[in-house]
Amino acid sequence: MKTKIFLRHLIFLLSLILLSGCSQDLVIPTKASVATATPDLCASENLPAEIEKINGIMQEFDNAAVVAASAPREKLTAPIAELQRIRRNAEDLSTPACLMPLKETQLAHMNVVIETMMAFMDGAEQNSVNQGIALARQLHNRYLVELAKIAGMTVAPLSSPTP
Repeated sequence: MKTKIFLRHLIFLLSLILLSGCSQDLVIPTKASVATATPDLCASENLPAEIEKINGIMQEFDNAAVVAASAPREKLTAPIAELQRIRRNAEDLSTPACLMPLKETQLAHMNVVIETMMAFMDGAEQNSVNQGIALARQLHNRYLVELAKIAGMTVAPLSSPTP
């Protein structure tokens, strides 16, 4: 009995193998996907485009900050929302490692500007708002220095006029 079942299975398998060889379906080999090297975004030929992505967002933020700064306190909600949208775009931007210090300084500046505007809108003391403005300027200057370094420029400190 076991022999008959075994022979049936063997005959069935052999017939499947033979029939599969008679198939008229053609299998056309396709090219294997070719691995391409990921470009080094920190390479000198790619760096300007990557810097422009970050700096373009910073310019958009600076323009929106000027508009917000000229708005009356009670109408700051929409300009602040716009600043927050731009900051989220900056946060979401994929950035190569060599530009992370620039991006981190950018985001720190943006956060201080937004926080200072929100504090002003909420009626914070003028001294607190002034401190926020001073810190925002300092971070913006740090951003510009970092940008200049990455671009290969030499940054010279401004000399104070002597009295």
